[in-house]
Amino acid sequence: MNKVFREEKKYLISIAEFRSTAGRLEKVMMQDSHNGTHGYMIRSLYFDTPYDTD
Repeated sequence: MNKVFREEKKYLISIAEFRSTAGRLEKVMMQDSHNGTHGYMIRSLYFDTPYDTD
């Protein structure tokens, strides 16, 4: 059996935190080509190490 070292943690953020974070991210990230006119909601983000060790 494979060992799984990933932990999944979920946090609720306020609308103000969302807007602040979105404003900072849009300055450094390119939008997904499938985004469309109104975009789509991101429900989860996963951060892995380069060699999939976490």
